[in-house]
Amino acid sequence: MSTTDREDRRKRGAELGRELADFVNVYSENGFEEFVNEVTTSSHRTVQQSVMRLFLKVVRAHVVNHNTGCFDDRNRATVVLCSEIMKKCKDSTYLPFI
Repeated sequence: MSTTDREDRRKRGAELGRELADFVNVYSENGFEEFVNEVTTSSHRTVQQSVMRLFLKVVRAHVVNHNTGCFDDRNRATVVLCSEIMKKCKDSTYLPFI
């Protein structure tokens, strides 16, 4: 992958992160089931594995935030839950690319 391609992927990742944040920044879960269905049943199984790999990166990032005190009451439950998830999973979070 060229440097330009890597930079384009980084920009796209940031854009998708903002889009997801905008999608969930409401007082409703309207559309959540459709999102879940798309990433768990409608997409290719290799893609499903890659999506879960991405979600685990999010969980690990929240654990870092928990360990460094980078949270407040608004996301305390999230960082605590993520820490508990990783404690229970330990080293069993490897997801191969198949």
